[in-house]
Amino acid sequence: MKELKSYANPPKAVQAALEPVFCLLTKSAKKPEWREIKAKLTEADFIQSIMNFDKDSITPAVKTFVNNNYLKKPDVFDVQKINNASKAAGPLAEWVNSIVKYSEIFLSITPLRNELKGLQEEEAIMIEKKTGLDEQVIKLESSIENLALEYRDLIVKVEKIKSDMSSVQIKVKRSVDLIKNLSSERVRWEESSQNFVNQMSALLGDCLYASGFMTYIGFFDHFYRNYLQIEWKSEIDSVNLKRRDEMKNIEFLSTPGDRLQWQKEDLPADNLCIENAIIMNHYNRYPLVIDPSDQALGFIMNHHKAKKI
Repeated sequence: MKELKSYANPPKAVQAALEPVFCLLTKSAKKPEWREIKAKLTEADFIQSIMNFDKDSITPAVKTFVNNNYLKKPDVFDVQKINNASKAAGPLAEWVNSIVKYSEIFLSITPLRNELKGLQEEEAIMIEKKTGLDEQVIKLESSIENLALEYRDLIVKVEKIKSDMSSVQIKVKRSVDLIKNLSSERVRWEESSQNFVNQMSALLGDCLYASGFMTYIGFFDHFYRNYLQIEWKSEIDSVNLKRRDEMKNIEFLSTPGDRLQWQKEDLPADNLCIENAIIMNHYNRYPLVIDPSDQALGFIMNHHKAKKI
């Protein structure tokens, strides 16, 4: 966030990523000024407002504005270009894309929710009818003394009907719950399945790209790392080797658990330091660490504390 706050005149890709974020957070259907966005970024609860955003509160006007002015304009809102322009703005652009898609899915299942409401109303009517039938049975019990045998048979039938109604109600409730859950999970399952197919088909190119990162990137600063990775992608593409555009080396070569553990061991949370930690964690040759600020030394001592260096 420090990177984003520092911009006086941000790159167009960064501004295009943050404008819809501002619109969603403020429920505004108009294009904000950069000073307004910058003021929002400086708020203490900005990250918390992103994490706790109420996905169901997006108004149609805001969603239409964001769709028409950003998501449906790839020349303006390209997640990959935004991520290349700023590693801080890239996840926010992906967040906008996911939130708006979720809102559209939520609206698409509204008919099912209405159908569930109708079933619940029908259930209330059936319960009311059942209550009336129970009262009628009680009256019949008191008035039909001469038909005791037949009465007992009727009671058995009534009890069976009650049992069947209870069983049907349970099955209906389970079916409605299942339909409700599956309707929201279907899209996620399909996306997960497709993502897995894409990952497997691009595995060779991704591994080659990550191998270059592990072997050569540590010597260079942040600028040349980005430059080299762009060049490598072009070289991989030039030999028609499939790779994933959205693949990030940090996520490919480390797990969320690794990154959380490193933060506990006093590793700074910026991408450059995380990349360095990944290289140190997977090296084949002992790395030379140039560390004038002693940040790396503190992390290394904490990371290998159990070895009593």
